[in-house]
Amino acid sequence: MLRSTSRTQGLILLETDDLASEQVFVDNLFKLEQTLNGTHVWGDSVADPTFVNLKPFFDGQVDWSVLLPDSYGNLYRDEPLLDPTFSGIFPSMTQTKARNTLIEAGLLTDNIWYGIEPLQLSLRRQYQVFQSQIYYETDWYAWWNNSEPGLWWKSHWFGTFYKQASWDFYDFDQRVFPSKWMFHLWLGWIYPAEATPESIWIWQDESESWMWTNKEIFPVLYSHSSGLWFYVSPEDGSQYLWLNGEWVFFK
Repeated sequence: MLRSTSRTQGLILLETDDLASEQVFVDNLFKLEQTLNGTHVWGDSVADPTFVNLKPFFDGQVDWSVLLPDSYGNLYRDEPLLDPTFSGIFPSMTQTKARNTLIEAGLLTDNIWYGIEPLQLSLRRQYQVFQSQIYYETDWYAWWNNSEPGLWWKSHWFGTFYKQASWDFYDFDQRVFPSKWMFHLWLGWIYPAEATPESIWIWQDESESWMWTNKEIFPVLYSHSSGLWFYVSPEDGSQYLWLNGEWVFFK
C-alpha cells in the first residue's frame, strides 16, 4: 500500500526506487513501535543515548500542568523540574541534561528580567517612594500617571522595582532591561551588573557596596564590602544584619 504509485492521498508516500529512504522509514517505524511498548534508545549519541518510553503518556500517567515549570509567553521559567524524567517518558533524563536540552531548543531564557510583570502601586506608596529622590530619573507627571508602561515592575523573585523602559515597544513586550540604574522598592538605587536566571550581583548606591543574592535566599543579601549578610523586610524596607547568630535591626 505504501509503494502504490496510484495513491493520491495517504500518510506516507515512498519513492519506489529509494531503498535508503525506505530503510530509514522502516527503522523509525520499528523504533516508534518499541517506544510505545517500553523504553527504547533514540538519538545518534552512543556515549550519551536518549532513552524514550511513551507508554506512560498513552496510559494517562503524565500530568503536564504539574511537570512543566511556569511559562512566560513562549518560554519557561529556568528552575529545577519537579520530575526531569517526565513521569518516565525520559527514564535516564537528569536535571542538568533536561535544562541543556530546553536551552538548545530555545525554550528557556537566561535573562533574569524576562517574565517580569507591570505593577500598579497605590498613590500613597508612590508618593513615599517619590520622596526618596526617584524624581531624578523622571518628571512628576510621568511618575503620577502610573498607567504608562515601563514604570513599576515585579520580578518573580527579585521583588518590585522602578525602571523607565525605552520607547522601543519590543523591549516592553520582551520585558528585557539592560544593565542600567533602577530604583528597587526595598534596596533603593541599584545597578545590576552580572546576573544569571537564579542569582544577581548589584551595586547599591546607598551603602556604596557590591551585593549578591539569588532566588533561593532573597530578600537576604550578602555584602561583599563588609562581608556581612543582611535581610530586607518586604513589608517596610527595614534592614537587619546577621550578627552573633541572630538578626539585629540596622535601620
